[in-house]
Amino acid sequence: NVSDFFAFSSDEGALGIAEAGYFAGEGEESDDTYTKIGLGGWCYSADFDRIGSADADGNPRQHSGNYGVYLLGERSVYREPQAPERGLAVFARVGFADSELNPVGSYVGAGAVYTGLLRSRPDDQLGLGVAAAFAGHEFQDASKEAGIDADDAEVAIELTYRAQLTPWLAVQPDLQYIVNPSFDPSVDDALALGARFEVSF
Repeated sequence: NVSDFFAFSSDEGALGIAEAGYFAGEGEESDDTYTKIGLGGWCYSADFDRIGSADADGNPRQHSGNYGVYLLGERSVYREPQAPERGLAVFARVGFADSELNPVGSYVGAGAVYTGLLRSRPDDQLGLGVAAAFAGHEFQDASKEAGIDADDAEVAIELTYRAQLTPWLAVQPDLQYIVNPSFDPSVDDALALGARFEVSF
C-alpha cells in the first residue's frame, strides 16, 4: 500500500526553492573562461519552534514559515594550454537563514577543484574545501541559559578525490576534519571518512 510509505499532511508544509543564475563561457570543458554566479532562496511553510522563546506554560512559541537565502560563484582560473579540459576552478558560497528558527544563522564556504592533475587520469578531480557554519544569536543565548557556552562556529575542512574508474563508474573518497562539532565545546574535534559511488547507465 502506497500510503504505508508516503503520508502527506498540511501540518508538514511545503518546501520551495528558486535560483537565478548568470553564466559566461561555453562550459567547464571549453578553453573559454567559465563563470557562474547564482542567487537563490528557499521557503518552508511548516510551523517551527522559536529558539529560546516559550509561553507561560513553557511550551515553545511557534512561527509559521521558515526561509533562507544564498549566493554562490564558480570560476575557472587556469586552463592547461594543450588540454583546456584540464585545469583549476574555484568556488565560493554564502548563505543566511532565520536565526530565530534555525541554530545556524549564516554559512560561508570556499574551495578549489583541479581536473586532470595526473596526466594518466584526465577525468579525475582533486578537491579541497573549507566550510564554516555560524551559530545564530538566539541559539547561543538559549545554550547559555542551558549551561552550555556554545562556540561561535563549526568549521569543516574537506579533501576529496573523484576517480573515474570506467566510463560508467566513478568513486570519490572523502576526508573531513570538523572543528567544534555542533558548536559544543565539550565535544572533541572529529575526523570523518566517507566514499561516494556514481554509476551511469
